[in-house]
Amino acid sequence: MVVVADKILRIIAPSGRPATNAELSKLTLREKSLESQLREVKSATGMDDATRQQEIRKLEDAIKEVQKKMEPLKAQLEELKAQEEKEARASKAARAARNNAGNPYAPLLKTDLTSLGE
Repeated sequence: MVVVADKILRIIAPSGRPATNAELSKLTLREKSLESQLREVKSATGMDDATRQQEIRKLEDAIKEVQKKMEPLKAQLEELKAQEEKEARASKAARAARNNAGNPYAPLLKTDLTSLGE
């Protein structure tokens, strides 16, 4: 179901921000899940020390892998935010220029049309 939502988001917004957010959210959930498992293993009793250390190392490596995958996505998201801000500033400047220029059709509307009928 997440894949379907991801594909729909990519269709709606080709800029990639929703897809990047979705992927980053999935990785964040995975990271939290691994951290939870790590806490459980660290607090577990009844395991021998060697098995516990091996499991802890495995979970820590998995967390590092997830964090490595998240870094480029975070950078891409920051880049997209900067691009959106730049586009918003350009749009604001264009609106301000348009509003300050006045109505280009105003001289035509001020013409006295009654003299044309005579």
